[in-house]
Amino acid sequence: MSKLAYKFKGSGFDAPEEKRKYKQNRELADTFKKWLEISGRDSENYWHNYKLAIKMTKNLEISVTSLHALLVAHQDHKYFEHAGIFASAVYNQVPDKEIIYDLELDLTNIGLYLSKDKTIINTGIAGGVFGHMSEGTVINKGKAGDSLGADATGLVVNMGHAGAFMGSGASAPIINYGAVSEMRDNNLPDQRGTGPVINYGHAEILGIDFNTLILNFGTALKMAQDCDDKCVAINYGKAGSDFGSYSNGIMLAVKDPESFGAKVNARLSWCAEDIKLTRPLNKYLKALKEKFEPGRKDYHAVLEALKEYPLEKITKDIEKIVREAGYEI
Repeated sequence: MSKLAYKFKGSGFDAPEEKRKYKQNRELADTFKKWLEISGRDSENYWHNYKLAIKMTKNLEISVTSLHALLVAHQDHKYFEHAGIFASAVYNQVPDKEIIYDLELDLTNIGLYLSKDKTIINTGIAGGVFGHMSEGTVINKGKAGDSLGADATGLVVNMGHAGAFMGSGASAPIINYGAVSEMRDNNLPDQRGTGPVINYGHAEILGIDFNTLILNFGTALKMAQDCDDKCVAINYGKAGSDFGSYSNGIMLAVKDPESFGAKVNARLSWCAEDIKLTRPLNKYLKALKEKFEPGRKDYHAVLEALKEYPLEKITKDIEKIVREAGYEI
């Protein structure tokens, strides 16, 4: 069996002790190998392969530890790259409500179709589309590839490192406390995400092609570009050049970016000059920032904050402040 290596600790979770041993479930292992052979012939049919894994494992004795044992043991299988779908089927059947993925296996589709009552937390290394199409809560405290939380309808939080297209197509709240390459939507306009995008960490690209609320409390090198008229983008942190370039909607730079973009088509594009808007908006954003700040250490705090400040409320509150300052939006 291959030995697991842990290069870092996930925030709030300890890596397994060196003496920890994974014991394989032989029946589950045999089923897994059969599934790999079948699914490997039609690897792009996620739903079919997921349902097949459910069918093949529903009467077996399964657990997270036995699943992780066979993943480690069979990582050299020729079709192993598709094993994340099988793992996701097992995760949705075990009684555990909080699942820790602590392996350093670059598998795609870990947490695929995660059920609404579950939370999956990556403290190791996961591949692309971690938490894809999840209804549950998706937390990354380790390293994840591209499309973290893509098409999700449950909360998606990054506290570690993530690649491009985080939250693409998601209707869930997308929150970054760590480092992310791109919080960018790569879907067609009518398929783009609608959940709020909130950045407390470092994002090279924040909110490009999103049709939703975009809040920056951290650092965004590029922010709110090519957004449509449903977008409300607010910089309350550090934003780089070309803020709001080629965007419609509402672009509010409460704190000045390095520069505004070319051809900003927004209904309202403003930097910190009008005191009638500055004072109430600063007060509101300060309270909002403080409300979500504890989520940096505990994702449960994010869930509590979203109860008080859901997307609809934040959007309406901001629009009200802007109108009361004398602006038509």
